[in-house]
Amino acid sequence: MKRENIRLAFGLWLSQLFLTLCCAYFNWRNLSLWDSMWYRHIVDNGYSATASPPPYQGLGNVGFFPGYPLLGWLVKNLFQVSTDAGLLIASSLASFCAWFYFTEYLDVIKDPRKKSNLIWVWIYPFSFFFVLAYSDSLGAAMTLGFIVFTERWLQSMEAPTSKRNFWFEMAALHGFGMTFTRVLSVVLILYPVLRALQTQVSISTRLRSVFLMLIAALGIASFFYYCQVNFGAWNFYFVSEKVIWGWSELFPWDKLLPPTALFDFSPLTRGDTVGRYVTILFGLYFCYLTYDIVKKRRFREPIAALYLVCGMFWGAYLFGRATWGFTGMGRYLIPIILLLIPHFRLPSIQNGSSFTLEQKVTWGFLALAMMILQIVYAAKFARNGWVA
Repeated sequence: MKRENIRLAFGLWLSQLFLTLCCAYFNWRNLSLWDSMWYRHIVDNGYSATASPPPYQGLGNVGFFPGYPLLGWLVKNLFQVSTDAGLLIASSLASFCAWFYFTEYLDVIKDPRKKSNLIWVWIYPFSFFFVLAYSDSLGAAMTLGFIVFTERWLQSMEAPTSKRNFWFEMAALHGFGMTFTRVLSVVLILYPVLRALQTQVSISTRLRSVFLMLIAALGIASFFYYCQVNFGAWNFYFVSEKVIWGWSELFPWDKLLPPTALFDFSPLTRGDTVGRYVTILFGLYFCYLTYDIVKKRRFREPIAALYLVCGMFWGAYLFGRATWGFTGMGRYLIPIILLLIPHFRLPSIQNGSSFTLEQKVTWGFLALAMMILQIVYAAKFARNGWVA
């Protein structure tokens, strides 16, 4: 744990919170809208098949995983604050952890453009969701923690047993929290097994990687078990999603092939449009990664394992959003953006003097456009406008 990373994480969290509060006219309650009502209801009343907050009277609130509401409940009772305040404090704590784990992740993979990539993620149009009463910051923190501690465990073969066990236990804890918070994260539990297969480790280590994967899966399994016991259906989460938001079917092939709905763009002021652009760009990027990994025979490098789990994450997201007619959600892709951005080869601010004027104008315009979009979306959200 480096002090520099703590300072960087604190600065990134604080500046993001200040920017979002400015967009909300310093009314912190404006950071707890839309989905926050569901989390608030879960914290105050627990899960219910019928009771829910306005404007969805009469529908269930089981369409939200319990990781973030549980953290909000703990903060609320620990500090004796209101539910909204507890949820916002919880998201801020998770946001700091997410930024800290991201700096640690960049150190683990020895990223030479560390500070530049931190800035590129900070200006991503949907990164302000980290300081809202939403689960995105906790999901990102648990995902990055799972990857970081898994890598440290696998890279510490010569370390003392006590330290190796500590890394393993921390990876298991974050893996459980990851799938306990977001349903899409379940595909990332394969990462330890893939990395163990890539590296020259003992059979016992590979078996422990499978054990780590199973522990991580307990997060989602425990919620499904809860649904079975309380509502009589292990898949009641998906039932709630279908009832509340109108899932059409599990595999809507007519919307995927041909993907006409994916290219049906709406005005850029809508968050779902940028989500669609990002979805397309990731599809193209995964095609490039396939070519690059095969051509350079990079099968044993960490990028190959990351590519597989992030590709499956992207595919699961694609299917999920297709059930809503490709209403994109750019914030859902934050976990794979965090994991893959060191491989995007984005320009480094440290080497900006070597750029031509055309390159400076191009990248500067892109950065400015992303920052403006984030401000527009944050201001829209704070005025009770839906931003995906």
